[in-house]
Amino acid sequence: MIKKRYLRFVIAILGDSAPNQSDLNARVVSMAFRDAGFEVIYLGIDNSPDEIIKAAIQEDADGIYLSMGNKSNLELIDETIRFAKTTEFFDSPKRHIFAGGFKTTPEKITELKEKGISEVFKKGLKTHKIVKNILELYEYN
Repeated sequence: MIKKRYLRFVIAILGDSAPNQSDLNARVVSMAFRDAGFEVIYLGIDNSPDEIIKAAIQEDADGIYLSMGNKSNLELIDETIRFAKTTEFFDSPKRHIFAGGFKTTPEKITELKEKGISEVFKKGLKTHKIVKNILELYEYN
């Protein structure tokens, strides 16, 4: 019998030092991922880009979901991608970084995708749509 391997995700909040909307977003997404059968490694608040990438590599994660609370953290997404590219994180084409929980423009979404974010989930998007999008990307339907 072939054992199905479930997706393993690191969920982290970039740069926030106190529980807020980005923490709530991360917790709700964590529950949705678990309900969908994902393995979740929840890092919580106040994570640096290098801490997140190192944790994902150590945990052999398939993906990272970055919960963002405000636009001031968008630069930290860039830093996270840059750091990931200096490590073995992207050695597998099946490893992805996602971001969500914040308001942004279509132009910024395009820019983030060009830099290496696989998908940006806008604030307010239903969690079942986030899960469906990720499952389709990984072809786990």
